[in-house]
Amino acid sequence: RKYFAYCCLISVLLNIMVAGSAPVQSQLAQPNCAETTYDEQTGLATRLINCSPTAAPDAAADQVALQFLQTHHNVLGLTPDLHDLKQVRVARSLGATHVHFQQMIGELPVENATVAVCER
Repeated sequence: RKYFAYCCLISVLLNIMVAGSAPVQSQLAQPNCAETTYDEQTGLATRLINCSPTAAPDAAADQVALQFLQTHHNVLGLTPDLHDLKQVRVARSLGATHVHFQQMIGELPVENATVAVCER
């Protein structure tokens, strides 16, 4: 694996409700990615594309995804320990592996609160 490409999408509604206010984009550590898209209302990243690898090249896809999310938790509005995310699926396609997570409150899934990490 010489090249990694990640893209992430996440709904951050729960984090805004818990925190009470949205972080200011300039206050967040900027990810080492070729392209980052931010939500205008929350200031949090909604897409990270072509990011630098955050895990060993021989790591399993789910471990690569978790390491990526832990590294970029602040800019994505995630908890540092990712305790509210549940891995729900790993899909392999031509040239990429997609690891999907669902945000949870206890045993209940949060509607439209998912994140996918895609590795190429």
